[in-house]
Amino acid sequence: MNTYILHSDLHKELLAQNRIDPITGDTIQEGDEVVFCAGCKSIFLKDTWNYLGKKHCNQSQTLKHIPSSFKEIKLGNDILFYQSIQDSGNTHFEISPQMEGWAYKENNTGRFHAYFYGEKEASVKVGIYAFMFFLLLILNIPLKNEILFILSLFLFILSYPIFRYFLTQKYIEKLDTNYKKINEHSFIIKPNGISICSPHGIKEIFLHANKLKAITLSYLGTFSSKEIVFEYDQEKSIRIKIASFFYEDDFLVFLKALARLSQGLDFPITLYMKDDEKIKMANQLIKEREAKFTIETRAEYLKKKYSYLYNYVEKIQKILPQ
Repeated sequence: MNTYILHSDLHKELLAQNRIDPITGDTIQEGDEVVFCAGCKSIFLKDTWNYLGKKHCNQSQTLKHIPSSFKEIKLGNDILFYQSIQDSGNTHFEISPQMEGWAYKENNTGRFHAYFYGEKEASVKVGIYAFMFFLLLILNIPLKNEILFILSLFLFILSYPIFRYFLTQKYIEKLDTNYKKINEHSFIIKPNGISICSPHGIKEIFLHANKLKAITLSYLGTFSSKEIVFEYDQEKSIRIKIASFFYEDDFLVFLKALARLSQGLDFPITLYMKDDEKIKMANQLIKEREAKFTIETRAEYLKKKYSYLYNYVEKIQKILPQ
C-alpha cells in the first residue's frame, strides 16, 4: 500500500484543492496520511482505506505517485458548484431579461460581452480578419517573401483568438473573483438557488429556491441518464445534463452542493442512482442531517420516465381475460 503524509511545502497544490475523503466527507489537511485508489484516482484517508478493506473499484492497488491535479470546481461561498452547459437538446439557454421567473443580472462589462461572446461577435470577428488580411496584402505583395507570407498567414488565422484573449484578460480583472474561472456558459448551484451564466459571469439569470417545486437527479449507468431536472412555476422545468465525474470526491462536492440547496427547500431532492458508493455518500449526508434527499431505484426511475408505457400495459392487462 502506497501512502503519503501531506506537507504544506511538498504538497501545496494538492492541499489548495481542499479535496475531500469520499466516505467520511472530511477535508484532506496537512499532516493527513492518504492513499490514492489506482482505479479511479480518488484520495482516501489511510483509516478510510483500511475501513474499506483496502479495496475500491473492485481492486486493491494504490498509486505509486500523486496524480496530477484536476479542474477545481468549488469556487467560493456563493458558488457551491458549477459545470459547463452542453449546447444540445434543451440544455441551451438564452440568458436574457425575458426569462420568466428568473432574475437577470448583467455585469458592467456587458458591452464587451456582446462584442466577444454575444450577438455582435460575428461582425467583430469579420472586421478583425478583414483588417489583418489587408495588412497581410500590404506587407507581402511588395516583398514577395514566402517565409514572411507563411508567417503572416499564420498570424492572420490566430488574429481574432489572440485579440480576444488579451482584451478578455483586461476585463476579467474587473469581474467578481468567483466567476473568473468560468470560461463557458455554465450551470451554477448556490445556497439559495440556481443560475445560468455566460463566460466569466458577465450575464446571469438566477432562479431563487422559493420558486422551485421539485428537483430530480438521475445519475445512472448510461450517458443519457445523467441529468438533473428543476421544476418551477406553472409546470415549467429546465433539464441539465451532468457530465461523468472521474473522481469520487468531485461527485461528493456536487452532492454536497445539492445538500446545501436542499436545506432551504420545502421538499426533498429525489435522487435516482445505482452506484453503491454514491448512494452511500447520499445516505451519509442524510444521516448527518445535511441533506433532504429521497433515494430511488433505477426501476422506479424507468417507471416514472416511461409512465405512459406502464399505463398502456396496465390498460391492456385489464382488457385481457384473466
